[in-house]
Amino acid sequence: ASPYDELSIDAIAKAADISKGLLYHYFKSKRAFYLAVVAYLTPYKDPAETLFSTLCQVQLFFVLLEESQN
Repeated sequence: ASPYDELSIDAIAKAADISKGLLYHYFKSKRAFYLAVVAYLTPYKDPAETLFSTLCQVQLFFVLLEESQN
């Protein structure tokens, strides 16, 4: 998996088959996109369980995104 710092908005847009401009239309930065993904994947549960689950899901998201680029 690519570390967060090594993954670009270009790569995310390419993997999603959308333009970088469209991604920036909805998210002002890569961090804003990342936080939206975390918020979307966060179920309403115990905070400790939710944090662990969310981190696992986000890691899986980035692994799948990287694999889709290869």
